[in-house]
Amino acid sequence: MKHYRSHFSALAYWPVPLAHEFFREQIREAGDKQQLILDRGGRTRRGDHQHILCSTPIPDGGLLHRRDMGIVSPEMLFVQLANELDDIELIILGDLLCSRPDRYRTPALTRHRRLFDFATAAYGLRGRRRALEALRYVKEDASSIMEVFLDLLIGLPNYLGGLGITGGVLNAPVPLTAESSVALRQHICYIDYAFPEQRIGYEYQGQYHDRNTDHDSSRAMALQRMGYTIVTVTRSQLYDDRRRAQLLEHCLKLHGKRWQLRTEKYPAAHRNIIAKLPRRSAPHVADNISQAANRSDG
Repeated sequence: MKHYRSHFSALAYWPVPLAHEFFREQIREAGDKQQLILDRGGRTRRGDHQHILCSTPIPDGGLLHRRDMGIVSPEMLFVQLANELDDIELIILGDLLCSRPDRYRTPALTRHRRLFDFATAAYGLRGRRRALEALRYVKEDASSIMEVFLDLLIGLPNYLGGLGITGGVLNAPVPLTAESSVALRQHICYIDYAFPEQRIGYEYQGQYHDRNTDHDSSRAMALQRMGYTIVTVTRSQLYDDRRRAQLLEHCLKLHGKRWQLRTEKYPAAHRNIIAKLPRRSAPHVADNISQAANRSDG
Protein backbone atom coordinates (compact mmCIF):
# COMPACT_ATOMS: atom_id res chain seq x y z
CA MET A 1 0.00 0.00 0.00
CA LYS A 2 1.38 3.41 -1.02
CA HIS A 3 -0.79 5.79 0.99
CA TYR A 4 -1.53 5.90 4.70
CA ARG A 5 -4.03 8.25 6.26
CA SER A 6 -1.99 10.26 8.74
CA HIS A 7 -1.72 13.21 11.14
CA PHE A 8 -5.11 14.85 11.88
CA SER A 9 -6.80 12.83 9.12
CA ALA A 10 -5.83 9.69 11.05
CA LEU A 11 -6.94 11.22 14.36
CA ALA A 12 -10.39 11.73 12.84
CA TYR A 13 -10.61 8.00 12.13
CA TRP A 14 -9.66 6.65 15.54
CA PRO A 15 -12.48 6.47 18.16
CA VAL A 16 -11.36 9.13 20.64
CA PRO A 17 -14.35 11.48 21.08
CA LEU A 18 -12.62 13.82 23.52
CA ALA A 19 -9.75 14.33 21.07
CA HIS A 20 -12.21 14.84 18.19
CA GLU A 21 -13.87 17.63 20.13
CA PHE A 22 -10.74 19.33 21.38
CA PHE A 23 -8.97 19.24 18.01
CA ARG A 24 -12.12 19.68 15.93
CA GLU A 25 -10.83 22.67 13.97
CA GLN A 26 -7.61 20.95 12.94
CA ILE A 27 -9.52 17.77 12.05
CA ARG A 28 -12.07 19.72 10.02
CA GLU A 29 -9.34 21.52 8.11
CA ALA A 30 -7.42 18.31 7.40
CA GLY A 31 -10.43 16.27 6.31
CA ASP A 32 -9.09 13.08 4.74
CA LYS A 33 -6.37 14.91 2.82
CA GLN A 34 -3.30 14.15 4.93
CA GLN A 35 -1.63 11.09 3.45
CA LEU A 36 1.72 9.56 4.40
CA ILE A 37 3.79 8.12 1.55
CA LEU A 38 6.98 6.10 1.89
CA ASP A 39 8.61 7.09 -1.40
CA ARG A 40 8.23 9.84 -3.93
CA GLY A 41 6.64 7.45 -6.38
CA GLY A 42 3.60 7.33 -4.14
CA ARG A 43 2.59 10.87 -5.06
CA THR A 44 -0.52 11.15 -7.19
CA ARG A 45 -2.60 14.00 -8.54
CA ARG A 46 -5.87 12.69 -7.17
CA GLY A 47 -7.98 15.32 -5.45
CA ASP A 48 -6.28 17.75 -3.09
CA HIS A 49 -4.40 15.22 -0.97
CA GLN A 50 -1.53 16.54 1.10
CA HIS A 51 1.22 13.98 0.64
CA ILE A 52 3.77 13.75 3.46
CA LEU A 53 6.92 11.85 2.55
CA CYS A 54 8.60 9.67 5.19
CA SER A 55 11.73 7.86 4.05
CA THR A 56 12.84 6.98 7.60
CA PRO A 57 12.18 3.39 8.75
CA ILE A 58 8.99 3.24 10.81
CA PRO A 59 8.84 0.94 13.87
CA ASP A 60 6.56 -2.08 13.85
CA GLY A 61 2.96 -1.13 14.52
CA GLY A 62 3.26 2.33 13.02
CA LEU A 63 1.47 1.52 9.76
CA LEU A 64 -1.82 -0.37 9.82
CA HIS A 65 -4.41 -1.62 7.34
CA ARG A 66 -8.14 -1.23 7.85
CA ARG A 67 -10.12 -2.92 5.09
CA ASP A 68 -8.92 -1.21 1.90
CA MET A 69 -7.31 1.73 3.71
CA GLY A 70 -3.87 2.28 5.12
CA ILE A 71 -3.61 4.37 8.27
CA VAL A 72 -0.97 5.31 10.83
CA SER A 73 -1.43 3.97 14.34
CA PRO A 74 -2.34 6.20 17.30
CA GLU A 75 1.26 5.86 18.49
CA MET A 76 2.62 6.96 15.11
CA LEU A 77 0.29 9.96 14.83
CA PHE A 78 1.38 11.10 18.30
CA VAL A 79 4.98 11.33 17.07
CA GLN A 80 3.84 12.97 13.82
CA LEU A 81 1.80 15.65 15.56
CA ALA A 82 4.67 16.44 17.90
CA ASN A 83 5.93 18.51 14.95
CA GLU A 84 2.71 20.54 14.72
CA LEU A 85 1.51 21.07 18.30
CA ASP A 86 2.99 23.11 21.10
CA ASP A 87 4.03 21.48 24.39
CA ILE A 88 0.64 21.81 26.09
CA GLU A 89 -1.36 20.67 23.06
CA LEU A 90 0.89 17.62 22.71
CA ILE A 91 0.42 16.65 26.36
CA ILE A 92 -3.34 17.09 25.94
CA LEU A 93 -3.26 14.89 22.83
CA GLY A 94 -1.44 12.16 24.75
CA ASP A 95 -3.95 12.40 27.61
CA LEU A 96 -6.88 12.14 25.21
CA LEU A 97 -5.43 9.23 23.23
CA CYS A 98 -5.23 7.39 26.58
CA SER A 99 -8.63 8.63 27.78
CA ARG A 100 -11.69 6.60 28.79
CA PRO A 101 -14.79 8.82 28.44
CA ASP A 102 -16.91 6.08 30.04
CA ARG A 103 -14.28 5.46 32.70
CA TYR A 104 -13.34 1.79 32.98
CA ARG A 105 -16.15 0.18 30.99
CA THR A 106 -14.26 0.11 27.68
CA PRO A 107 -10.52 0.01 27.00
CA ALA A 108 -8.60 3.14 26.03
CA LEU A 109 -7.42 3.47 22.44
CA THR A 110 -3.80 3.28 23.59
CA ARG A 111 -1.78 3.44 26.78
CA HIS A 112 1.19 5.46 27.98
CA ARG A 113 3.52 2.46 27.72
CA ARG A 114 2.61 1.88 24.07
CA LEU A 115 3.16 5.56 23.20
CA PHE A 116 6.48 5.54 25.04
CA ASP A 117 7.72 2.28 23.52
CA PHE A 118 6.88 3.42 19.99
CA ALA A 119 8.49 6.83 20.40
CA THR A 120 11.58 5.24 21.94
CA ALA A 121 11.94 2.95 18.92
CA ALA A 122 11.22 5.71 16.37
CA TYR A 123 14.85 6.68 15.76
CA GLY A 124 15.15 9.28 13.01
CA LEU A 125 11.46 10.21 12.91
CA ARG A 126 10.78 13.92 13.27
CA GLY A 127 8.94 14.63 16.51
CA ARG A 128 10.46 11.74 18.46
CA ARG A 129 12.34 13.90 20.96
CA ARG A 130 9.38 16.19 21.64
CA ALA A 131 7.04 13.20 21.93
CA LEU A 132 9.25 11.61 24.59
CA GLU A 133 9.46 14.91 26.49
CA ALA A 134 5.66 15.33 26.46
CA LEU A 135 5.16 11.75 27.65
CA ARG A 136 6.82 12.69 30.95
CA TYR A 137 3.55 14.46 31.77
CA VAL A 138 0.90 12.43 29.91
CA LYS A 139 -1.62 10.67 32.15
CA GLU A 140 -4.09 7.89 31.46
CA ASP A 141 -7.82 7.45 32.05
CA ALA A 142 -9.22 10.98 31.73
CA SER A 143 -12.99 10.94 31.29
CA SER A 144 -13.39 14.65 30.46
CA ILE A 145 -11.27 17.43 29.08
CA MET A 146 -11.70 19.50 32.25
CA GLU A 147 -10.01 16.79 34.32
CA VAL A 148 -7.07 17.10 31.95
CA PHE A 149 -6.91 20.85 32.59
CA LEU A 150 -6.94 20.27 36.35
CA ASP A 151 -3.83 18.14 35.93
CA LEU A 152 -2.18 20.70 33.66
CA LEU A 153 -2.72 23.55 36.12
CA ILE A 154 -1.78 21.60 39.23
CA GLY A 155 0.60 18.89 38.11
CA LEU A 156 2.78 20.38 35.39
CA PRO A 157 6.13 21.93 36.38
CA ASN A 158 6.35 25.72 36.67
CA TYR A 159 8.08 26.21 33.33
CA LEU A 160 5.05 24.64 31.61
CA GLY A 161 2.53 26.67 33.61
CA GLY A 162 1.57 24.35 36.46
CA LEU A 163 2.09 24.32 40.21
CA GLY A 164 4.51 21.40 40.03
CA ILE A 165 2.58 19.20 42.50
CA THR A 166 3.40 15.63 41.50
CA GLY A 167 1.61 12.36 42.21
CA GLY A 168 -1.79 13.17 40.69
CA VAL A 169 -3.87 10.38 39.12
CA LEU A 170 -6.84 10.84 36.79
CA ASN A 171 -9.97 8.90 37.76
CA ALA A 172 -8.28 7.19 40.67
CA PRO A 173 -10.32 4.18 41.87
CA VAL A 174 -11.15 4.18 45.57
CA PRO A 175 -12.67 0.95 47.03
CA LEU A 176 -15.46 1.88 49.43
CA THR A 177 -16.12 0.51 52.88
CA ALA A 178 -19.06 -1.87 53.29
CA GLU A 179 -21.16 0.88 54.87
CA SER A 180 -20.45 3.35 52.08
CA SER A 181 -21.02 0.69 49.42
CA VAL A 182 -24.53 0.09 50.71
CA ALA A 183 -25.30 3.81 50.95
CA LEU A 184 -24.07 4.62 47.45
CA ARG A 185 -25.01 1.29 45.83
CA GLN A 186 -21.54 0.87 44.40
CA HIS A 187 -18.27 -0.66 45.49
CA ILE A 188 -15.80 1.79 43.97
CA CYS A 189 -15.68 5.57 43.57
CA TYR A 190 -13.57 7.24 40.93
CA ILE A 191 -12.13 10.61 41.91
CA ASP A 192 -11.66 12.92 38.92
CA TYR A 193 -8.14 13.91 39.95
CA ALA A 194 -6.60 12.48 43.07
CA PHE A 195 -3.37 12.37 45.06
CA PRO A 196 -3.75 8.97 46.75
CA GLU A 197 -0.69 9.26 49.00
CA GLN A 198 -1.94 12.53 50.47
CA ARG A 199 -5.61 11.52 50.37
CA ILE A 200 -6.54 14.66 48.43
CA GLY A 201 -9.08 14.61 45.62
CA TYR A 202 -10.38 17.17 43.14
CA GLU A 203 -13.84 16.77 41.66
CA TYR A 204 -14.81 18.83 38.65
CA GLN A 205 -18.43 19.95 38.90
CA GLY A 206 -19.86 20.21 35.41
CA GLN A 207 -23.41 20.98 34.37
CA TYR A 208 -24.56 17.43 35.07
CA HIS A 209 -23.59 17.63 38.74
CA ASP A 210 -25.97 20.56 39.30
CA ARG A 211 -28.82 18.07 38.99
CA ASN A 212 -27.28 15.43 41.25
CA THR A 213 -26.36 17.27 44.41
CA ASP A 214 -27.71 14.57 46.74
CA HIS A 215 -25.57 11.84 45.21
CA ASP A 216 -22.51 14.09 45.02
CA SER A 217 -22.91 15.09 48.67
CA SER A 218 -23.24 11.46 49.82
CA ARG A 219 -20.26 10.50 47.69
CA ALA A 220 -18.10 13.30 49.13
CA MET A 221 -19.08 12.32 52.68
CA ALA A 222 -18.16 8.68 52.01
CA LEU A 223 -14.75 9.69 50.72
CA GLN A 224 -14.20 12.05 53.64
CA ARG A 225 -14.96 9.21 56.07
CA MET A 226 -12.16 7.30 54.36
CA GLY A 227 -9.75 10.14 55.05
CA TYR A 228 -9.95 12.03 51.75
CA THR A 229 -10.08 15.80 51.53
CA ILE A 230 -12.28 16.59 48.55
CA VAL A 231 -12.07 19.90 46.68
CA THR A 232 -14.92 20.72 44.33
CA VAL A 233 -13.87 22.71 41.26
CA THR A 234 -16.37 24.59 39.11
CA ARG A 235 -16.13 25.97 35.59
CA SER A 236 -16.01 29.54 36.84
CA GLN A 237 -13.00 28.74 39.02
CA LEU A 238 -11.08 27.69 35.94
CA TYR A 239 -12.19 30.49 33.63
CA ASP A 240 -12.15 33.48 35.98
CA ASP A 241 -8.63 34.77 36.66
CA ARG A 242 -9.28 35.86 40.24
CA ARG A 243 -11.14 32.72 41.27
CA ARG A 244 -8.57 30.50 39.56
CA ALA A 245 -5.75 32.23 41.46
CA GLN A 246 -7.63 31.62 44.72
CA LEU A 247 -8.14 27.96 43.82
CA LEU A 248 -4.47 27.42 43.00
CA GLU A 249 -3.38 29.16 46.20
CA HIS A 250 -5.69 26.84 48.12
CA CYS A 251 -4.15 23.84 46.31
CA LEU A 252 -0.67 24.86 47.40
CA LYS A 253 -1.69 25.20 51.03
CA LEU A 254 -3.58 21.90 50.93
CA HIS A 255 -0.49 20.09 49.67
CA GLY A 256 1.80 21.89 52.09
CA LYS A 257 3.62 23.76 49.33
CA ARG A 258 4.93 27.31 49.26
CA TRP A 259 4.51 29.56 46.25
CA GLN A 260 8.10 29.65 45.02
CA LEU A 261 8.48 30.12 41.28
CA ARG A 262 11.77 28.76 40.03
CA THR A 263 11.37 30.13 36.50
CA GLU A 264 10.28 33.33 34.82
CA LYS A 265 8.46 31.24 32.21
CA TYR A 266 5.51 30.51 34.50
CA PRO A 267 3.23 33.51 33.75
CA ALA A 268 3.38 33.09 29.95
CA ALA A 269 3.13 29.29 30.20
CA HIS A 270 0.15 29.55 32.56
CA ARG A 271 -1.61 31.91 30.14
CA ASN A 272 -0.94 29.43 27.36
CA ILE A 273 -2.80 26.72 29.29
CA ILE A 274 -5.73 29.04 29.99
CA ALA A 275 -5.91 30.10 26.34
CA LYS A 276 -6.55 26.46 25.43
CA LEU A 277 -9.53 25.98 27.75
CA PRO A 278 -12.65 25.03 25.75
CA ARG A 279 -14.72 28.06 24.80
CA ARG A 280 -16.87 29.05 27.76
CA SER A 281 -19.74 30.38 25.65
CA ALA A 282 -20.92 26.99 24.44
CA PRO A 283 -21.67 23.78 26.39
CA HIS A 284 -18.71 21.49 25.88
CA VAL A 285 -19.00 17.88 24.85
CA ALA A 286 -16.70 16.94 27.74
CA ASP A 287 -19.47 17.68 30.25
CA ASN A 288 -21.90 15.62 28.19
CA ILE A 289 -19.55 12.67 27.87
CA SER A 290 -18.58 12.67 31.54
CA GLN A 291 -22.28 12.88 32.39
CA ALA A 292 -22.80 9.32 31.18
CA ALA A 293 -19.80 8.12 33.16
CA ASN A 294 -20.88 9.81 36.36
CA ARG A 295 -24.34 8.22 36.35
CA SER A 296 -22.67 5.06 37.57
CA ASP A 297 -19.04 5.37 38.53
CA GLY A 298 -18.79 2.12 40.42
